[in-house]
Amino acid sequence: MSFLHAFLFIGIELFSMLLVALVMLLLGAALRISCNELVCRMHMRWPTYNREALLPPYWIYLTVAAVLAACVVIFRAYPNVAGLSRNIDKFFGYHSTRIELVLYDDDAATREAMATALTPLMQKGGRWIGYRMASRYSSHVQRADMPTHYRFSNKKMEIAMGGVLGGDTLIPVEVGLAAVARYPHIDMIPERVPAVVRTRTGNIETRITLLPRTANIFGRRPPSWKSGESSGHACYLEVQALFTRERSLSGLFSIGLRGLKEPIGSVTLEAAPGLNLRDAQYRLIGLSSIPFRHRGAATRLSDDPYAIPLYVRMLPVGLPEAGTHCDLALPRAIDPALMAASMLSGLPQLSGRIKSANVEKAVSFSPGFMNSDWIAVDPDGQGAAEKFKCDFEKSLALKARLAMIDRQCGELGENNKECKEFVDGEVFARGELERCEKRGT
Repeated sequence: MSFLHAFLFIGIELFSMLLVALVMLLLGAALRISCNELVCRMHMRWPTYNREALLPPYWIYLTVAAVLAACVVIFRAYPNVAGLSRNIDKFFGYHSTRIELVLYDDDAATREAMATALTPLMQKGGRWIGYRMASRYSSHVQRADMPTHYRFSNKKMEIAMGGVLGGDTLIPVEVGLAAVARYPHIDMIPERVPAVVRTRTGNIETRITLLPRTANIFGRRPPSWKSGESSGHACYLEVQALFTRERSLSGLFSIGLRGLKEPIGSVTLEAAPGLNLRDAQYRLIGLSSIPFRHRGAATRLSDDPYAIPLYVRMLPVGLPEAGTHCDLALPRAIDPALMAASMLSGLPQLSGRIKSANVEKAVSFSPGFMNSDWIAVDPDGQGAAEKFKCDFEKSLALKARLAMIDRQCGELGENNKECKEFVDGEVFARGELERCEKRGT
């Protein structure tokens, strides 16, 4: 530590001590004025009262001692600065993502099922609070967790996250809960839909039976953020399908296993009475075999004993072919029926329980300390919520901008083939930030 730093440190400490002493003196003066006024009024009303007995001369020392004792109690009760910061937030309120689910029933079985199904989400909705303590020889971080709170009342489940959920978590949750409210039972989703698969190379065409109830969404943040290299498809919609034994199937399957960055073909859903979905056109990006332990639905629904069950990996037509942010765009672009199937397959406890869902991104919330009916959910180290609104979107836009600069896309221009993905990603990230800032709650 330099002489200047030591001088500034000592000066700040002395200034803090003088400030505390000044505050105590002002507090004592205010208390003395208030007490004198009270004593005067009492003396005017009851002249027999002894002022000296009521207000001893050493009362100011007692006041200072009480203040110091209160400070000692506070610091003894909260040796962790992060824990003190958490309790201050709980008392005065903090920004929280609120989810309100209107339920069909409000019995004990429904409450237990909803709490069990949404516990992983509520754990992720916790917020990590850190405070770095540094000394001359070492440093460490004090940690505290702001838990998620929930409660049931009047056929509603209210959830208040420990902070503000980022778009990577909030978007699939918001879209998924709305889809489950629209399709509360898996029986409302078509069981089988006929479709045709066409490839770009080889002009291969084959008829399949798509099983929408087996839909699953896979999304992850590709490594292109750090390496600056395109990673192809980072997310996709995976649905089981039954392929008939044809001579062209071997060629189609070999093409699908190559893992190309470009789509290898298209999937067209054929119209059928009562089996129509919202979207009929998809881009085919890959095929893969289904493990035997996961072939239950495909085997049960197969009319052909020689049919081959395969995973069909698709993307909606509106998504970019190799978008860096497709994990954020896919939930909004997907068919609500397939989104509901994905949610219900992963969380079967939600089936037939949610009537409607309302999500507010950032509102002020305080659970209180006494007589609160909110139940806390310990994050267990998994909290990923932010403290302020749009923190995730700001970080996303900054990373997208840095990735574009790292590839020198500003100099090469947006028409450069290698830079097109990064330029589109930067435009998408700025759009997400603008959408977040314009959103009221």
